[in-house]
Amino acid sequence: MNKPLVLHVGVSSCTDKLTIEKCAFQKGYTRPDCSEMIISVEEVCSVEQEHIITGIDVDQICKSLNNNKQIKVCTSDNAGRYVSIL
Repeated sequence: MNKPLVLHVGVSSCTDKLTIEKCAFQKGYTRPDCSEMIISVEEVCSVEQEHIITGIDVDQICKSLNNNKQIKVCTSDNAGRYVSIL
């Protein structure tokens, strides 16, 4: 069975960089997005852990993207609990 790839990207007014999260939370996404929408399910993905840590080398991804110089990227291990509903 193929597992889905989810990239948790953080957006913040405190930085001018795109933030790639090293972790995510299973629950607790209760804040409305910019369209005043709130996610309608309690859990955002079907995993057992409440705090999910990636196995992907996020630091290497950021290093590679920053070498491109067209985009500024950093990492975070302090994921927020905000989901933008598309």
